[in-house]
Amino acid sequence: MSSPEMDGKVESAPSVLVVDKDPATRAAMVRVLGQQGYEVDSSAGPAAAMVKLSNHFFHLVLLELADDSNRRGRNLLAEISARWPEMPCIVLTSQANVEDAFQALNMGAYDYFEKPIEDWTRFGQVLKKALEIRHFKERQERLQEVQRRIRGRAGEPGLDAIIGKSKAIESLRQRIVRFAASRAPVLVTGESGTGKELVAHAIHKSSPWNDRPFLDVNCAAIPRDLLESELFGHEQGAFSGAHRRKLGLFEVAEDGTVFLDEIGELPMELQAKLLRVLETGDFRRLGGTRTIGARFRVVSATNRDLAAMSARGEFRQDLHYRLDVVNLHVPPLRERAEDIPLLTLHFVVKYNKIYGKQVRRVPKAVMRHLESLEWKENNVRQLQHVIHRAMLLTEGESLELDTALGAATPRSEPIPLSAECIEGSTQVLPEYLMTLPYRDFKAHVLESLSKAYIGQRLRESGGNIAEAARLSGQDRPNFKKLMKKYGIKVQQGRILMGRGSSTQARRFPGQQSPRRR
Repeated sequence: MSSPEMDGKVESAPSVLVVDKDPATRAAMVRVLGQQGYEVDSSAGPAAAMVKLSNHFFHLVLLELADDSNRRGRNLLAEISARWPEMPCIVLTSQANVEDAFQALNMGAYDYFEKPIEDWTRFGQVLKKALEIRHFKERQERLQEVQRRIRGRAGEPGLDAIIGKSKAIESLRQRIVRFAASRAPVLVTGESGTGKELVAHAIHKSSPWNDRPFLDVNCAAIPRDLLESELFGHEQGAFSGAHRRKLGLFEVAEDGTVFLDEIGELPMELQAKLLRVLETGDFRRLGGTRTIGARFRVVSATNRDLAAMSARGEFRQDLHYRLDVVNLHVPPLRERAEDIPLLTLHFVVKYNKIYGKQVRRVPKAVMRHLESLEWKENNVRQLQHVIHRAMLLTEGESLELDTALGAATPRSEPIPLSAECIEGSTQVLPEYLMTLPYRDFKAHVLESLSKAYIGQRLRESGGNIAEAARLSGQDRPNFKKLMKKYGIKVQQGRILMGRGSSTQARRFPGQQSPRRR
């Protein structure tokens, strides 16, 4: 076989596997393609080729079908098409076996070329075109994965989504702007419900690559095996149920931002893999042999003390250092009570739009009462839930507080609501409740509101328990315990509101027992 020069130089050293039983052909291919910048390996037959394909990454395969009476070559082609559909395979055939070449095209081969190769210029063009098409398909796959992950989202919130004029919030906004242009990892800390996710979005929106994807994952809401696939992707057949290849967050981010929420819940075995990605920028898909280089910015968030966890051996200290290059702490609501009026008005406007209401005024007594509370458990998220419930109750233009403010407790002696608010609140309660001892009254109201709240979160998430837990500021196991406690189930997308244990144990005076069915 002659070996004149192919025109042009191939960039980034694509890897090629030559499968041909003729030693002279393999040697010539290795020499000529190597001179043109390809990394070339060769195999004498399909069995040895499968071993190499399973253990090494190749961009392209050249497969001889000149004499394939035993169909081993076509069987290898079928295996490649099934396991690595993105990999172009060019078959080499003799003029007498052109019919076999057409069959190969129907089986998934990219193109065919007759042996002996005489037009090396055209042969080089065919290889380059195959690689270009592969690159285009991979690009399309990444775009489709990004679109799948962000489908249904509104525009990314920026700095204006961080509501407040307190010194703590003004300082936080300034730090976001200062560090947004750097690719250094950012660790966002703060109590549950303070708005850490909003800070992560604002960092991305304020960065020079804000047109690139913002991809997030909650490390506490996904089982370990699925979380590894979510981050790194997997190859077809990597585990039971992996029927097709999937790209992970790090691969599809493409110069964007990867947000790792609840990073303190990341399993220890995945912490080592994440550390390697942060140190080298390289990773492999689950079940894959190819080392993939990626470029992205990592923002992580936690409500836990990672330093204390590291001291107890629950979190890798070296990973903590890698993540905590820039630290942004989000202050709790009780430390910026002066922001409560702005936040309240923000939520009133939001729910006016959602429910088509016309609430235009928040009474001073209501606002003073909101400002007097600690907001210890879920901070801004808890305030939002209180305003949400109040908006559902309010019929006029003046905001009416719900009779139950949740778990918020007074910082000091609370300022009493006005007589009008108190009088209005009793009108929404069943009469029999007002005859109960306070202990029974409180238990019944708490159970009723809890069931309504959990049901609403499940409806908002379409029956997805992990998402409902996230919206509630709860860990998934705790949220499932609450569902069990109150007899709430999700079956085939339907939310079944059963009877919880506390309901079964207590019947209140004046309350009719349920009829038997």
